[in-house]
Amino acid sequence: MKRIHRSVKGFTLVELLVVIAIIGILAGIILVSLSNSRSKAQDVKIISDVKQIRTQLEADYDGVQYVDLTNTGGLFGGFDPNSTGTSTLNNLLGDAFAQGGAIKVVTSPLSGPVVGYAVYGQLVSSSTLYFCLDSIGGSNQQATSNTGTTCPQ
Repeated sequence: MKRIHRSVKGFTLVELLVVIAIIGILAGIILVSLSNSRSKAQDVKIISDVKQIRTQLEADYDGVQYVDLTNTGGLFGGFDPNSTGTSTLNNLLGDAFAQGGAIKVVTSPLSGPVVGYAVYGQLVSSSTLYFCLDSIGGSNQQATSNTGTTCPQ
C-alpha cells in the first residue's frame, strides 16, 4: 500500500494567535519601560540646565553681586521670552520649561544687590522633588522644598 505524503504549508490559526500575543506582551513591557526612561531623561536635562545656570551666574559674578540676578528681567519672574535678562539664562529657563520642569531662583537678599542664591529645578519624574544648587557650593538632588536661599540638606 502506498502512503500518500501530504505536505502542509503555513501556520495554523492557533500558532499565529500565540505569536501575536507574545509580541503584544513584549511590546507592552517595552512601552512601560520607555515611559519611565523618558521622564528620567527629562530629569537629567533639567539637572543639566540648573548646573549651566549656576555656571553662567558664577561667570557673571562681579566680586560684589550676581549681576544677572540684580536686574528685573529673566530669573526673577521665571521663564519670560521677552525678558531683559541674558539670552543664555533665558534659553536655559526655556529649555527646562520645554522638558516639563520649572526653574526657580531664590535670592539673598530679596531686593537690592544679590549676594547669594539657590537655583531649583523641578524634576519631571516627581512633582515634589527638586534639584538644587546654591551660591555657597551646596547641592541636593532630592530637595523637597524650593524656598530657601541655600539648598536644604
